Amino acid sequence: MKDDLLIKRIRAGDEDAAEKLVRKFYAQVMRFCRWQCGNNDMAEDLTQETFLKVFKSLDQYRNKGHFKAWLFCIARSVCVDELRKRRIEYEPDYDICEIGDKNEGIKNVEDEDEIRDLLSRLPTEQKEALILHFMDGFSYREMGDILNIPFRTAQSRVNLAIKTLRQKGVNK
Repeated sequence: MKDDLLIKRIRAGDEDAAEKLVRKFYAQVMRFCRWQCGNNDMAEDLTQETFLKVFKSLDQYRNKGHFKAWLFCIARSVCVDELRKRRIEYEPDYDICEIGDKNEGIKNVEDEDEIRDLLSRLPTEQKEALILHFMDGFSYREMGDILNIPFRTAQSRVNLAIKTLRQKGVNK
């Protein structure tokens, strides 16, 4: 079912539609939050907070056909707010090699600690762009909507991240 139809049904009070919407996007939002905070338990809390905010502000959604970008914009905001509030460095407890599934260059790095180290040295903007593009499969336009930047800037951030990783030895 199309997102906008689900939203229309949710606004009309259909709880089944709300459940379908959560099921449709939960895993993607959870993965995004996990990459942002590096902790599975916190990512689950942030994912739930994201959906609470989505349902509370659903009447503000106006971008017909762009619900996923709007959802991830909220998820990003929830993650940023939480990380600022805590001001804690997180030791990731996820499999960092997951990113190797989509980025051939990172597959060439065999040591998980090396990948974790390389990603930790990327500027936040580049790391976030790399995650959105390769892990969550967003187009540059969708990334621009999520990050509130022009799509060319999103494209540039991904390219810079890849260039930085290559300079640090990913594609030896």
